[in-house]
Amino acid sequence: VVLGFTVWLAATNMKPYNVRYLSVLLPAFLLFVARGLLVLPRRAGVAGAVLAFVLSLWSCWNYLFVPRYGRDDVRGAVNLVAGQAAPGDAVLQVSLTGPLRYYYDRLGSRPVHPAAALASVEAARDFVLRTSSAAPRVWYLECRAQALDPQGTLLAALQSLARDEVTTPLVGVRVHRFDIDPPRLAPTP
Repeated sequence: VVLGFTVWLAATNMKPYNVRYLSVLLPAFLLFVARGLLVLPRRAGVAGAVLAFVLSLWSCWNYLFVPRYGRDDVRGAVNLVAGQAAPGDAVLQVSLTGPLRYYYDRLGSRPVHPAAALASVEAARDFVLRTSSAAPRVWYLECRAQALDPQGTLLAALQSLARDEVTTPLVGVRVHRFDIDPPRLAPTP
């Protein structure tokens, strides 16, 4: 049931799929191993338990040390921005509204503007101008953009306004810093 529900969420695109969502199957996996130890002959049960242990270690290794399978480092991105951003800087993102508000509330408040459903580069540019026209610097935390901004419209809009760009990759999150050139801050004709 859990596996089917997870596949259904991924298929209906309600939430971007991540392999770690299947970790809810861990209790069933442990019950399966325990049942095997009780039912199988001793050697087969021990071999099965050792195999399950090795697979678990491999899974943990991938989760902790292989960025492709790890959790998005939102906390690291927020710490980076909180440590380097000036009070008037704008922080933009597409898919991290909840985590960013949680961490920013704990680290000191700065504006966070969710940028959802950006139809074109021009619309994204207008959004950037509306939300950060007074900001000397704009930070863009790019996480799971393939799900909510697959064409990269927000990044393209920022690049059309930026004088300088610094990008820092973290696990699952790329932190972009744009120093906005004031003469470019004019509405799209």
